[in-house]
Amino acid sequence: MIVSEESAQHLEEFLRDYLTKPDLTLPKLTLYNNRLIDRIGLALGFDGLTFRKWVFVTRRVLNRKDLNDIDIDSAFLAHEAIHVLQYRRQGTFIFLMKYLWAFISALRSAEGPLQAKVRNAYLAIPYEQEALQAEMYFRCRSETAFLWHKYKLNRRHKEVMT
Repeated sequence: MIVSEESAQHLEEFLRDYLTKPDLTLPKLTLYNNRLIDRIGLALGFDGLTFRKWVFVTRRVLNRKDLNDIDIDSAFLAHEAIHVLQYRRQGTFIFLMKYLWAFISALRSAEGPLQAKVRNAYLAIPYEQEALQAEMYFRCRSETAFLWHKYKLNRRHKEVMT
């Protein structure tokens, strides 16, 4: 699935404003969902996982009206788009190493039941804090506060897939 042209343009304009980078360009985001992603997401407690410009999402964040009419929460997608930009800024290897190091360090110092430790370690990762701040700003921003509607996704046909 890819983000519709109109939704991608709105997301890019938001990110330009939020990051105060008027020349920012966001690569075309590709979203993936299947049963395996749903099962892994349920087991590990996530709804989205970004690798470079590919976003793996669980069905919990998708609203499938029919096969070709799918929506996704726009603030959630803003969060994942920040990760796409973080990959671009840091490079894949550096981003993943710093992300995992921050998670493991926070997990080692966390206390309490395992589920709470994992959640708190996740929230302590600087990359997640940056993405969560953008998501919250998106939700609270006056123009988008009433954008409870979803971003449109276009189902990609096999001929278009890379």
